[in-house]
Amino acid sequence: MTNVKASECRTFVIEPVLNKLDLYSESAVIIMLGTAAKETHMGEYLRQKGFDYKSDNGAYGIFQIEQATEKACLKWLRDRSNKHKYKTILSKIEGMKFASFMYTAKDNLIANLYYQAAICRIVYLSISEPLPHHDDIREIGRYWNDYYNRNDEHGTVDEFVECYNKYVLNRK
Repeated sequence: MTNVKASECRTFVIEPVLNKLDLYSESAVIIMLGTAAKETHMGEYLRQKGFDYKSDNGAYGIFQIEQATEKACLKWLRDRSNKHKYKTILSKIEGMKFASFMYTAKDNLIANLYYQAAICRIVYLSISEPLPHHDDIREIGRYWNDYYNRNDEHGTVDEFVECYNKYVLNRK
């Protein structure tokens, strides 16, 4: 698979999803682009290395989201559904899913870019620490490492910055 251009991912996936969920911020766009850049080199692969499609373990999609993470995000929203904002977000995300009679839940994490982007944003929304300023890519990388990656064997702040520069800014 060839990589998705970062500008295309931003314009046609991330920004529309963030706007639909009323969760747009430039910091959210930047951390999501950086996440896709670090996790899969902007979609070079859609399945975590070392796992096949049949396995329920491992991560999926351009943001490398595990099924347990997806479930935790949806639960986080449901637990706050007494607040109109979160109930609305949950409803919009549910509406982004592929038809359940034709596709598995895992298919949304593999092939549904809007759904993947929505879940990725909820991962970051569920963190009490605010997103860093969008101009501080090193701090964005630290935030990714602390809250999304959580495992230095799978990436570091330096690798996040390197991937952001290479795949988002096209700096070799």
